[in-house]
Parts: sequence; structure tokens; C-alpha cells
Amino acid sequence: MPTIPADEIRNPVVLRTLTQARKVINAVVRLYGSPARIHIETAREVGKSYQDRKNLKNSKKIIVSNVKVRSKNLKKCFRILWGSRKVKIF
Repeated sequence: MPTIPADEIRNPVVLRTLTQARKVINAVVRLYGSPARIHIETAREVGKSYQDRKNLKNSKKIIVSNVKVRSKNLKKCFRILWGSRKVKIF
């Protein structure tokens, strides 16, 4: 694949992503030959600003921690209700 002109893409993160994709594609072509078709997908976050990506990462961390806490509470509750030897589920 030819190099990507830097003046056509204003976002440096997108440019870096496309450059890395080009390197991978060139390596695949060298190793396996030219493919019939190439399909590239990128995350929506790639085109966002640094601050937006940072905010998104922080919100994902909060969501994951909330899920872990809820899961832990559910496991604890489930064990108390159903995990004792006196209660048998058939």
C-alpha cells in the first residue's frame, strides 16, 4: 500500500492508526500474497479528542467497578440464600 499523505488527515490519532494498519497489511501481503479483499474496522473513539477518550475511559472504569460490586453482592446474596447445606435445589 502506498503511504498515507499526512496533509489529508488532520487528526494525528487517525493518521497513526491508518499508518499502523498499512504496515500490517503490507506484512500480510509479503507473507501470504495479495488478498482479494481487505476490510478494516476501527473503534469510534479513534476520531475523538484526547479529552473525550480520557472521559470515556474513566466512565468505562466506573461502569466496570459498579458491575463488579453488584456481581460480588449478588454472589454473596446467592450464597447466603442458596449455598447453605440446609437448602437443596432440585
